Amino acid sequence: MSGTDNGLVPSKRAKCIFFAVCGISLLLDVATKTWAVRSLADGPKRILGDFLSFRLGFNSGAAFSSFEGWGVLLGVIAVLAVVWLFLQLNEPHGLTVVLGFSLIAGGALGNVMDRLFRGEGWMRGGVVDFIDMPNFLPFGGDRWAIFNIADMCVVGGVGLVLIWTFFGIGDSAHDLEAGPSAQDASPSSPSTMGEQSDQTKEHAFRSEKSWI
Repeated sequence: MSGTDNGLVPSKRAKCIFFAVCGISLLLDVATKTWAVRSLADGPKRILGDFLSFRLGFNSGAAFSSFEGWGVLLGVIAVLAVVWLFLQLNEPHGLTVVLGFSLIAGGALGNVMDRLFRGEGWMRGGVVDFIDMPNFLPFGGDRWAIFNIADMCVVGGVGLVLIWTFFGIGDSAHDLEAGPSAQDASPSSPSTMGEQSDQTKEHAFRSEKSWI
């Protein structure tokens, strides 16, 4: 059974999707960061009052300004993660997983680009952050640490992978595993029902004949 027949995305097509989504995510991230560096140098800009504002910052850590000062290690881990995600596509996967892997890779590469080209020394550049929003969670302060498009791609990609992991949405492999049991529980086929009907009629005829 091919990947297309069972609902999985074949390896070649999955890699094409990976390059497309990863490339679009990377370009969008680089474009918005370039705009932020040029337009926010003079100060923050409010977009939707206190709900959304743009404020320029440089982060030597991970997503949402975490792990400050770990730039080199995080950059190496990000590159290795992208390679690992791509290699996973040598096997067919559901579309949800393919999109999730692609978004994670695009976001990771976006921040790696900053580490490579926005500082002195290898992987020592600061990641450009500029999106400032309030924190709706009951912990962590009044506002999120500022973030960028790459962070959003990583979080969105992880979310898609988690959705697949817990609910199996977008990957029919879960359905295939449950297929035999579901098939056993399904109603009898027309031919089987016909055979049972013939046997019932024959039994009734014999019973009637024995009474004569």
